[in-house]
Amino acid sequence: MVRTVAFSLLTVLALGGCDLPSAFERTLADGEDGPPSERSCEGVMCGPCPPAITVRVTGGLGDPTPEAVLAGLEGHCGAASSATECTPDVYAPGDYAFEVRATGYKPASVQVTVPEMLVVGACCNCGYEARVLDVTLERL
Repeated sequence: MVRTVAFSLLTVLALGGCDLPSAFERTLADGEDGPPSERSCEGVMCGPCPPAITVRVTGGLGDPTPEAVLAGLEGHCGAASSATECTPDVYAPGDYAFEVRATGYKPASVQVTVPEMLVVGACCNCGYEARVLDVTLERL
């Protein structure tokens, strides 16, 4: 049984990165009577935290995918499958405001709140709930 739980833990950590579902968390307590905060995280390897904000940028219906850039917040943009994906260099909770710009398109203002997320007793926790935003730019 211990091997099954340990294998399940390693599988979830490998696939899930920083976030552990709360139902999974309850099954890992050191015995049914011990709270999750008492379990040991020694030897647990956590993956890197995802960016707190990811912006998927598209053009309007029939418009090509714009080559977008961010203004007002450091980060980078690059081509994804059917959109341009922009990732600001943000790895913390808070309120953020910036613009998404592309040549031939009207700039779009973005305001987003990245909420704080603390999971008591979790071995891996990034401290925030990552946000993915979809932005459609309009032609000039």
